[in-house]
Amino acid sequence: MGTIDKLWVKLTCKGWKVTETDLALDCGSGYRGSNWDNFGPFKQFNVICEGRGEKEPTVVSAKCKMCGKAAMVQTGYGFNRPTDF
Repeated sequence: MGTIDKLWVKLTCKGWKVTETDLALDCGSGYRGSNWDNFGPFKQFNVICEGRGEKEPTVVSAKCKMCGKAAMVQTGYGFNRPTDF
């Protein structure tokens, strides 16, 4: 069993100009299918995620710990870190 894909997430607080990037791995095989892990833990943001195992993780809520405002959430796929992440 190996890594099938990587899902990257970048969280940004425009007010405090802080960003944080993490990734979730999809480990599995062509025979067993997907087995996703989850994001986090995050240091700069309070994050709620859904999904794990067969279901790809998604960020349901992300708020800056410094100001409490919603973070901008960007996602990308690939074995290499996406540009600007």
